[in-house]
Amino acid sequence: MARAPRTTTRPAAGGPPPAVSRVEPAARALTIALAVFVALRAAVAMVPGRAFWGHDLARDLSPASLASGTIATVAAFGFGAAWARRAPRGAGALAILGALALVAFLWMHPDRALVTGDTSLRHSAFATTDHPERFAEQAMRGDLVLHHTLPRAVAQATGLGIETVYRLQGALAVVLAMLASWALARALAVRGAAAVAVLALPIATGALALLNGYGKATVEVCVLTLAVGVGLARTLAGAGAAAGGALLAGLAVAIALLLHRSAIALLPAWAIGTVLAWRVRATWTNRQRMWATLGTVAPVLALVVVGPRLAQVVTGFDASHHLGGDARAALAGALSGARTADALNALGLLFPAAPLLLVALALAPRPSGRAALAWGAFALPPLALLWLTVPQHGLPRDWDVYAFAGVALSVVTAAAVARVFAHHPRATSAALPLAVVALVPALQWAALQADAERAWTRTESVLVGPPERAAFERARGFDTIGMLCMGRGLHERAQRMFERAAEAAPNPSTFVRIGMTETLLGRPTEAMTHYRRAATLDPRLPTAWRGLAAAASATGDRATMVEAVTRLADLVPDDPTIADARAWLAADSVRRASR
Repeated sequence: MARAPRTTTRPAAGGPPPAVSRVEPAARALTIALAVFVALRAAVAMVPGRAFWGHDLARDLSPASLASGTIATVAAFGFGAAWARRAPRGAGALAILGALALVAFLWMHPDRALVTGDTSLRHSAFATTDHPERFAEQAMRGDLVLHHTLPRAVAQATGLGIETVYRLQGALAVVLAMLASWALARALAVRGAAAVAVLALPIATGALALLNGYGKATVEVCVLTLAVGVGLARTLAGAGAAAGGALLAGLAVAIALLLHRSAIALLPAWAIGTVLAWRVRATWTNRQRMWATLGTVAPVLALVVVGPRLAQVVTGFDASHHLGGDARAALAGALSGARTADALNALGLLFPAAPLLLVALALAPRPSGRAALAWGAFALPPLALLWLTVPQHGLPRDWDVYAFAGVALSVVTAAAVARVFAHHPRATSAALPLAVVALVPALQWAALQADAERAWTRTESVLVGPPERAAFERARGFDTIGMLCMGRGLHERAQRMFERAAEAAPNPSTFVRIGMTETLLGRPTEAMTHYRRAATLDPRLPTAWRGLAAAASATGDRATMVEAVTRLADLVPDDPTIADARAWLAADSVRRASR
């Protein structure tokens, strides 16, 4: 495959040499922008409430994480210029070292909080059931194979646990992402200090927090989005590189479509890139034409295979769960100030360094029309998806679905930064600070997931506000934390979370869970009150009657036991609780008769 032509900074024939006055202001502008960015993130962490929940991460970190990030940032600013003069020329070695370091970091920081998206489900019932589609009805077949069938088979063959297999999949994704970043640096023709920034930016996203064993296709979609970005960069390089770019982008989009429906947002970038690539076909060899043809056909074939399933999920599950069944109302909500604020906050997690794109665009030469068209088609559809759709649990928890939007934006930023460094060579003195300032929040966000207590406290704080979150969002969020706490024996905290969930949106199942925590805390009388409330709200809820039977057994309430057995027999005739309850009633009759 032909390599992209290397960008040079030599003046045009007869033109003046690059002036120092054009170099130093760019370096100063980047450095000042980076410093302002760091200061603003520190400042919003001290603002009361959670209006800036996507940017105020510093308030939730452990002292060690906050201190290490601060020290690294200060050191990068202090030694950036000196380091730039001695930076290694090859990006390949940096990519390998970076991949190893990231794998080690994420292996030491597994997700213990399990509050992001479907994490708690994917690591419990989904992983153990023989019918995962019952728990993830919207999942594509590729997702189920990759994150259910394959991990179970590997675990059975090797003796490893499912969790370990998930984490190994994440480690592989880290390596692939780092290799893709290296390929991006080559496509953008950057070396030395500039390559460090280009390598760091696509990694410095919220997706990093998913690469520690999430077990969902959104992980692979993030890596494939990065691959699409590399393909576009090669296509924009022109000549023979465009054929390889079309092949890479087409294959990446095709695979992504097989895994997750969000990949539909990558189709505009593939279409624009394919058109741009074929415009330079006169320079191609027969082999390059074959590559480009394969890249053109692959997404079409993928759509033929999964198109019916995509249509079914989008018009069924998504229409009811993410649009509320009313597209007009959903659009009106998307245009509200609250949704816009949430989307901007989500960007603070998905790609913390997003504001640097505006700075880079202001400094760099204007991108060509074809470059602006390609990068716009790449980044804008995922961002529109983030802004227009309503996640089931709210953006603070369901940000993972949109993580690929942060990756797309990071690639566009890397391309803009590469133009800055090509046009202003001495601006590479800001390359190391840029890389560190971008990476630190992403690493801290990933590390926070390993600290369950801090992550739960953060989630609770965001739900409480101010601003106050929607009732459904608070109820689901508190309920999830409560279940996680109960599973780890933290019954008092679990009860508080369930009570908050019930306060936000009374639900019979939530009252059942409150009753369960009261039972675990040794308070059967209080438990009976909550089970009774659940049965009153939903008389056909078997768990409410099972709970009443258990509470009646502990308190000796024969009348309640008889009622619970009668209702259970009507609802679930073969429920094993019935036999136990009848045995208790028989024993109680003997006790009463012997008195």
